[in-house]
Amino acid sequence: MPLYEYHCNVCEIIFERLQLMGSNGLVVCDRCGSEASRILSVVASYSKSDMSNSNMACESSVPAMPGCGFGGCGAC
Repeated sequence: MPLYEYHCNVCEIIFERLQLMGSNGLVVCDRCGSEASRILSVVASYSKSDMSNSNMACESSVPAMPGCGFGGCGAC
């Protein structure tokens, strides 16, 4: 279940709520009971595929870390 951030339209607090994906139900503030709006959260992620279009890891002048060639560097 994803964790969403909400902003209360009355008391201005920001809080988090676990909700089912695709749930469009009304969310109320825990503090004052007023309607809250979902806000855009910043999430950082990394994937091995981020380096798949780059040969940077295998062609650089820096020696490869142990495990290169076995999928450890993400470029091989």
